[in-house]
Amino acid sequence: MGRFPQGRHSSAQFDDELNSIHSHLLEMGRLAMQQVQRATTALTTGDLTLASRVLFDEAQVDRLEKIIDEECALVLARRQPAAGDLRMLIAASKGVADLERVGDEAAKLASMAEDNVRSGTSVAPYTMLHQLSVPVLALLERSLEALSRFDLQLAVEVTVDRRYRDVLGELLAKWPKVADRGAMIDLIWALRSLERVGDHARNLSEQAIFCISGKDIRHLSRDQLMDLLPGVSVP
Repeated sequence: MGRFPQGRHSSAQFDDELNSIHSHLLEMGRLAMQQVQRATTALTTGDLTLASRVLFDEAQVDRLEKIIDEECALVLARRQPAAGDLRMLIAASKGVADLERVGDEAAKLASMAEDNVRSGTSVAPYTMLHQLSVPVLALLERSLEALSRFDLQLAVEVTVDRRYRDVLGELLAKWPKVADRGAMIDLIWALRSLERVGDHARNLSEQAIFCISGKDIRHLSRDQLMDLLPGVSVP
């Protein structure tokens, strides 16, 4: 894990406080990613134990959200941060919101898995979820890596990566025949949940870019992004 890139402060405790926020944010991200992995597996295999584990561990994601919020509030109150320090706190606060929503999507998938097992719904149609979960989870992992290493180039690459949406389009284009209308609707919701996880991963990288460079790249086109970050290669 990289340390906060603004350098050491005159107060070692200030450094420790910022690094603690960074560390907890990454811990929350890894847990949220694990939750999505487990929930997807539970839904595609009918593993009720795994689904229950996801729902049980949701409290850990919420706990980290509260810890980070409290840490950010204390630093703001005690240190009156400016420049890069303030950007880091803003990015952490927004990143926490995205990761909490990733955890929410995982809980939705796990609840769906539980409902399917109890109703005897076949898992066969849900196997297609793996085709979308692979690029989505890879994107989230790369986003967390960019945040861990404060890697501007990697963060930009994640932000412009829309392959998971291409996969979603392909899956919807070759939609399987599902006799149960309710199961069909649930499958669509499951795919949309994974799509939202991918969206949150990209949002997280946008916050990493803001933290590192001070540039707000939200809602920018590829050409605008290249103009704003001339030293970075935009795929």
